[in-house]
Amino acid sequence: NAYPQRIMRLVSGSGTASFTASSTSPILTLNQTGSGLIAVLKDAGNTVFEIAKGGALTLTSTSSPQLTVAYDSSNYFNLDVTSVGSSTLASTGALNLTGNGASVWQTVSSPLTIKTNTTGDLLLSSADNFTEKFATSSAYSLYQGETARLAINTAGNITLVASSTIGLTGNTTITGNAT
Repeated sequence: NAYPQRIMRLVSGSGTASFTASSTSPILTLNQTGSGLIAVLKDAGNTVFEIAKGGALTLTSTSSPQLTVAYDSSNYFNLDVTSVGSSTLASTGALNLTGNGASVWQTVSSPLTIKTNTTGDLLLSSADNFTEKFATSSAYSLYQGETARLAINTAGNITLVASSTIGLTGNTTITGNAT
């Protein structure tokens, strides 16, 4: 390096520390050549932020939100994690998730709910085929409001609510017994 290397040892104490630089070089470089953590930041002795070997970041906080990413004071999103592991990602604007590969939203042993909270449509759109798939031991129900309109039981039988009708247009073929 063109600039001189200096070794500095900081000793525990009270007060504040500040660094000022007017340079194109970094104001602070941390280089972990051993197997330990790269950095640990503590608040009253409790670890609140750490950088592990390889660069993995851990943010630990009981304050809410634990993470805010902001463009300005009006445009931001917050990430909260509760003591039981529930996570909430809240955005002040549109929230778009884009993946350039196969992507999965998954819950284990719990329902997954996607909803609009007060108004607005829920739109599922596909450039190719659209497939709804559920376990063979599961039933399928389609509701309008609180009223069930269509059901498919575990045997694959389709049921319509008594007040529903089926309208068929064009060439229609029904095989088997129709009553």
